[in-house]
Parts: sequence; structure tokens; C-alpha cells
Amino acid sequence: MVDLHSGWISCRAPVAIGLVALCLFAAPALAQPAKTAAPPAPFENSIGLKLQLIPAGTFAMGQDRKTEDVLEEAKIHNKNANSAWYDAELDKHKTTVKAFYIGVYSVTQEEYAKVMGNNPSWFAASGDGKLAVKDLKSTARFPVENVSWREAQEFCAKLKELDHHDYRLPSEAEWEYACRAGTTMAFHTGRKLTAKSANFCDDPRGAKVKATWIQHPVDVGSYPPNAFGLYDMHGNVWQWCQDLFTPKYGVLSLNSHRVLRGGSWGSLSVDCRSSRRLDGDPKRGDFYTGFRIALDADQWKDAK
Repeated sequence: MVDLHSGWISCRAPVAIGLVALCLFAAPALAQPAKTAAPPAPFENSIGLKLQLIPAGTFAMGQDRKTEDVLEEAKIHNKNANSAWYDAELDKHKTTVKAFYIGVYSVTQEEYAKVMGNNPSWFAASGDGKLAVKDLKSTARFPVENVSWREAQEFCAKLKELDHHDYRLPSEAEWEYACRAGTTMAFHTGRKLTAKSANFCDDPRGAKVKATWIQHPVDVGSYPPNAFGLYDMHGNVWQWCQDLFTPKYGVLSLNSHRVLRGGSWGSLSVDCRSSRRLDGDPKRGDFYTGFRIALDADQWKDAK
């Protein structure tokens, strides 16, 4: 399925709730974060949300493939695909981020309900998509979805009241740096995404072994983590970032839309890449969209 207004390619889904959306020459080698045998143990806050310390570092942010190559893959699924859909990933550039904490997982339905007192998710026993998950024991560990950017902000503010730390959404630079975890290819898993490494819409070209499309989110942590110990940075649900969306790096925003990253259960692999940028209306959420939280590293001592 394709939202012709947004240019967002997805597989056939129960309904189409549009997110407005709007690749590259080789960049010189940049310093990467030091690789360790295992990431440090995550910090668990007072209500049980886990956050991982991400070390400061410099990386090449932006498109990791030529626009033509991405477009060629996109056109396999939609002949109307055009390069403008991926221009937002230009230009690749050197970016430095300070150390910070980010959620090990996307915020789950049970975590959201614990903080906010309700569960807005489509795929829940009380949601409009309850028939799709009626045979499951529980969706408590599904990522919460159907959440707008503003509602994600409200969650962070409420969580601050409960836990006394300045929670926020990650910047998109922090998000991409955390997703890549020292890698430079399309995915932190390598050049291709497979059904064994993420929950996305089955893409025969992107997956060597054809699998059954799950057609809804799954429990967070169902797939292997990246080198930073973060789960589901590709697929499952799109994740809101703090930033205003810009049609290209280094230019002014055209409206109040915010950045979404990571792809979802309904996305093809080409839209789950580390560099993929999508924009969404901050007042709207849908069943593809969730979020994870972040925290400045200088709050670690207080948190411990």
C-alpha cells in the first residue's frame, strides 16, 4: 500500500492513516564509538523503564546508499515512487553527539498505562484492532502505538513528575547514532534486513528467506539487539523524535511536523533503514507509530 500524499511505501494494512513524508555520495571515514564485548547494564528507573547509556561520538548521518539504488528498490513495490521521497536523507554529514540515555525498548502498552492511566493502542484488547490480537494472551509488552508527538511529550512530562528526571524524546541525531551503533550500512544488521532480525512487512528482495507478514506489532525485545543493547530500532513501530522535520538537512522546516524514525510492522525494508526520515503531524498518531524516551547523561548520578 502507498500513501500517495506522503510517498510512504507500506504493505497492505487494515486502514491507511497517512503520515506526511517527504542517498548519496561516499563520505570520508569518521570516528566510530569504541566497540565492546557487551554494552553496560541498562539503568532502570523507579517505574521499571530501562534506559541504556550511549557514549559520545561522531558519525556520518544521512543516506547510506545512492538515491538511485533506494529508488530502484522502492519501485519494485510502487512504480510511482520518486526520488523526492528520499531527498530528506540528504546530505550525508559529520555529526557529533554527547553521551545520553535512551530507552532500551520502545515504551510498551503496560508502561504507558502505568504512567498515563490509559492505553490508546489500536492493537489491544480494548482497541479498535482487538480482533487482530484476540488469540494472543496479552499485548502488554507490545509497543504502545496510536500516540501522537504531543501525547509522547505529555508522557515524558508525566514521567518526570513520577520519577523526577527530565525525560524527553531523543533528537533525530541521537536516534540515528543509537540505531547505527557504530555501523555504516543500511541497517545495524548489515546491508539487508531479514524476518529474523526485525518485524517489518515481508520484502522478498530484502529477506533471503520469505516469511509470513505478522501484520501487527510484537512484544518489544523479540529480536536481537544492536551493539548498544537497543531493541527494535528497525521495524515494529515508527518512533517520534524531538526535532522539527526539514525537507533536507541544513534547511528550515516548512511546518510544525516532527521527525519519525525506524519503520514499522507495516513498512518495507527500504523504509526501515537507519537513515530513513519521515515526517508526521504532531497532533496525530496511528497504529504504526510509537516512541522511546531519552535522558541527558549528566542525570545518571542522580538516577543511580
